[in-house]
Amino acid sequence: MDESKQKQIDNEKENQVREILNDEKVDKFRKLAKNRMPRVLKLMKLVENLANPYHYRYEKKQSQQIINDLRSALKDIEESFDKGHEKIRLNDKKSNNENDHYEYEI
Repeated sequence: MDESKQKQIDNEKENQVREILNDEKVDKFRKLAKNRMPRVLKLMKLVENLANPYHYRYEKKQSQQIINDLRSALKDIEESFDKGHEKIRLNDKKSNNENDHYEYEI
């Protein structure tokens, strides 16, 4: 077998391995997102319940602190995903493999 044919076979094998690893990462992301997102949303609803004036008393300053903390945490999450998307885009360019399967369903 000539060298170029062997190189082509090696590249195909490498691409197959990358595809399997990507599929595993996609499945892991979906599984964790399906597990974590409902818990986060439930906890956020519980925080929202603190706004009920029939059950709780609070100062404007206290409620603003909660809102600011939530905004800050959301900003951190957005920045992390943006960095992750950039790394994925760069890796896809290197491997010539477009993979946009990072959605999750609740």
